[in-house]
Amino acid sequence: MKLAGYFFSKLIFSNRAGALVRRIAWLSVIGSSVSVTAFLLVLFVMNGMNQSIRQRILALEPHLSIQVRTMSSNLNLETLPIYQRLKESPGI
Repeated sequence: MKLAGYFFSKLIFSNRAGALVRRIAWLSVIGSSVSVTAFLLVLFVMNGMNQSIRQRILALEPHLSIQVRTMSSNLNLETLPIYQRLKESPGI
């Protein structure tokens, strides 16, 4: 970190450097800052949208669906042991 600070303060942004070099250096630093900020902003927005889309998809099409052949209706499904084990699991 000290080497980079020394490099920028003594060589690029010094008074002995030409005006064009200083201007290009400042534009490069500002451009890098803007691009990193834009990248982080897009990353955070897409992460929030990803969670929202995942919840909507899981609401329409779940990862797991259970069909019991011996039962004619879903009314007695709560009495099965597999239902109780699934209900105890977090996130299900």
